[in-house]
Amino acid sequence: MKKLKNKPFHRLLRLIIAVQCFGLLSSCLSEIETPEEIHQKELKKIEEYLDDHSIDRVSEYRDEKSSIIIFWESISESGINPEKGDSIKVDYTGSLLDETVFDTSNEEVAKEEGIYNSNRNYAPLHLKFLGDGQNDRLVSGFEFALSKMEKGDVAKVFIPSIWGYGSRDLGVIPPHSVLIFDVHLLEVKINEEDTNE
Repeated sequence: MKKLKNKPFHRLLRLIIAVQCFGLLSSCLSEIETPEEIHQKELKKIEEYLDDHSIDRVSEYRDEKSSIIIFWESISESGINPEKGDSIKVDYTGSLLDETVFDTSNEEVAKEEGIYNSNRNYAPLHLKFLGDGQNDRLVSGFEFALSKMEKGDVAKVFIPSIWGYGSRDLGVIPPHSVLIFDVHLLEVKINEEDTNE
């Protein structure tokens, strides 16, 4: 095998390739946003949405820690908040900030929004309330909002992606999407195990 005589040239070539690779890598890294930067962008998008849309409300709640916002369309004053272990029934519609509806428990809304599935049973969501963000049927922000509501309340909830689907790409729900849920807490049945103790 012949040895290459022009070693300085090959060293220079390797150096140029290394510099180009480093430049490419550093430009990719500079495009990666931190979770805090993503969160701040989402909060700005929520505020822009609120500036552009008039939302009728009788009350509102903004959680400083999670940045979840709840606007009550109506308050029942039933005094019945869901607690851990209670059985709840909820009517809901989920959408994105661009108003794309991605899910609903209401058949009529599903048909209007073009997401109707004839294999699905459209009915209020019925489940045990856990209140700890660990319910595998709800995103943690949705469950948090329910913890602030009373039986009969109707509200619109804005959930930053960290309390929704995060960086997951679910097709109709892109990564880092703010979620909006229109929620009607229809029923709260007290956990009978607690009352029998």
